[in-house]
Amino acid sequence: MSYNPETKGMLTKKQDLETNNLEFSKNRKYYSFPNRMSPNIESFKKVGFTFEKSKLKDKIRVFLPENWTIKEENGVLRYFYDEKNRLRGEVIHEYKSLYCNFKGEICLRRRFNPSYKYKNKNNVNSTVIVFIEDSDGNMVFKIGECRNVYDCEKFTKLMKKAEEYLDRNYPNWKDPINYWS
Repeated sequence: MSYNPETKGMLTKKQDLETNNLEFSKNRKYYSFPNRMSPNIESFKKVGFTFEKSKLKDKIRVFLPENWTIKEENGVLRYFYDEKNRLRGEVIHEYKSLYCNFKGEICLRRRFNPSYKYKNKNNVNSTVIVFIEDSDGNMVFKIGECRNVYDCEKFTKLMKKAEEYLDRNYPNWKDPINYWS
């Protein structure tokens, strides 16, 4: 058992497990994650996620699709990987600060996205390459270059060209369930 400052009391062992994101239900492993989803619950169901209600407010029990895994970053469950070990989504955990109270959400990633990187990653004033990136961070197609991201007009035009390229070649690129097979 552990102390939960939000409830100002001790949690039961079962609540403690669920708070730490992992428990078993009918011999199936599930994770307790924020019940906010992007883009929506239907998209998660289409790729094979299943859900159950949670006893915790703002949480949902999440069962991963068959052969999917979830990996940690800095000791926190963070990224969903499919059966081919491709990054498919992430968990954005709840956080609170003086100015913000974000409840967290789980997100599916798109297969392709407009992206950019600095030619010299140690210098934010270096030339910027705008390209189409796949979910693994690989460059699929180079769109162009500009002096830096502060060259707003050219950078904005290149990012628009990247979206136009995706619209032509992958018309449903904004839907995270497409282009994975």
